[in-house]
Amino acid sequence: MQIIAISDTHGKHRDVELPKGDVLVHAGDFTVHGEKSVTLDFVNWFSEQSFEHKIFISGNHDMWAESHEVELSRYASEQGVHYLCNSSVELEGMKFWGSPKTPRFMDWAFMYSPGREAESQWSQIPATMDVIVTHGPPQGILDDLYVASDNKIDNDLGLASAVGSHSPAQSQSVGCEALAKRVMQIKPRLHVFGHIHEAFGSVRVGRTQFVNASVMDRHYNLANSPHQLDLSDLGANNFSENTLEEQELPRSVATLVLDSVG
Repeated sequence: MQIIAISDTHGKHRDVELPKGDVLVHAGDFTVHGEKSVTLDFVNWFSEQSFEHKIFISGNHDMWAESHEVELSRYASEQGVHYLCNSSVELEGMKFWGSPKTPRFMDWAFMYSPGREAESQWSQIPATMDVIVTHGPPQGILDDLYVASDNKIDNDLGLASAVGSHSPAQSQSVGCEALAKRVMQIKPRLHVFGHIHEAFGSVRVGRTQFVNASVMDRHYNLANSPHQLDLSDLGANNFSENTLEEQELPRSVATLVLDSVG
């Protein structure tokens, strides 16, 4: 099963060039300001793509989707695509679970607070999933945001950003610890997410391939190519692309790697 993974198209979906595959996955933020018109245009475009299966979730920018979940889910189904919102679908024997949720900051869509609410959110993921799709990243894995010391608010999260700033940029891990713990417990073949544009990439931790599929860079320009993944290769013991060592991860995540590879 060939999976093509993208995220964070922010209204530029019709400019994205997609390679061939079996399953197209979009990990959220298909709008900039959450407009209904852009949302429905995205679904129409998504449904037109030549893939056997198409799966998408929302992201923190997708305001209309948050307040019209039932309507969006129904419209997506009518167009022949799968919209996941803390829900799952099984395709050709592979189980996919998706959620738009990200840690709370300012007044964006689909947000949760740290602590018990975060743990409750991610405890919903069934332990039998092969592919997990979330908008936000797990802590310590492709989640580095570059921020400036002068607190200039200028990026996707609304956090301090070095874009347009004279202050030096510093890397800051902004992923969710509760999500990282749950994914490490489940050990899916694949975890796809986006949200942090500058952290685009792919890395294996334990038995799981983690993919930040953001196609836009930090300046909101289309800059990154879609990820192409063969699901039959993922989760195999001999898969060795870009493996992170335990010492490269935050301590809270690194301690879980021993369990995931044991």
